[in-house]
Amino acid sequence: LSKALKRNLLAGLLVLVPAWVTLWVLFWLWQKVDTPIYEYAKTHDLPHVPGIGILVILMTLFMVGFAARTLLGRMLISIGEAIVHRLPVVGTIYGSLKQIMETMLKNSSQAFSKAVLIEYPRKGLWTVAFQTGQVSPTMEGEIDEIEGDSAPEEKVYCFVPTTPNPTSGYLVMVSHKEISPLDMSIDDALKLVISGGMVSPYTKT
Repeated sequence: LSKALKRNLLAGLLVLVPAWVTLWVLFWLWQKVDTPIYEYAKTHDLPHVPGIGILVILMTLFMVGFAARTLLGRMLISIGEAIVHRLPVVGTIYGSLKQIMETMLKNSSQAFSKAVLIEYPRKGLWTVAFQTGQVSPTMEGEIDEIEGDSAPEEKVYCFVPTTPNPTSGYLVMVSHKEISPLDMSIDDALKLVISGGMVSPYTKT
């Protein structure tokens, strides 16, 4: 009985917590935009439509996105980003955040090629990782020279995510023979990492 109760409580948390966080973020955005609009309308004796802040956010995102897809918009954004990147600290923060957002908003099949198992951080400990790309021959040569390997092996980049936040993690370079492909999709592997093992395609119900 206690195990069934625990499973039901955990299942409830997995459903309600993401929903609550999503609603909280939406409510916070609505307040930040809708409140100034309400104050402006009240001061100038204008009619106020509740929830117009959400519409303003959506319209702003649409307009910025539309502008970013035009030639002039891309030129202006490139100039602005070039200026920001030259600023100390600010440029580093902006660049890092942009890379994270681009990775998160990409289709998972483009961001990661496949889910794999690797022995990390030491032999005997296995972790879920995502293969991201091929190590360049120059980098492979540097590693082989350090290791003194007379029979160099092809290596790949693997991203080892952290739990429960998979946007942070570690980049490792692993030989092909040291990775074991997983029979699961990228999305299922991400669910496994985020849930700390509580949600798995291999879990029997």
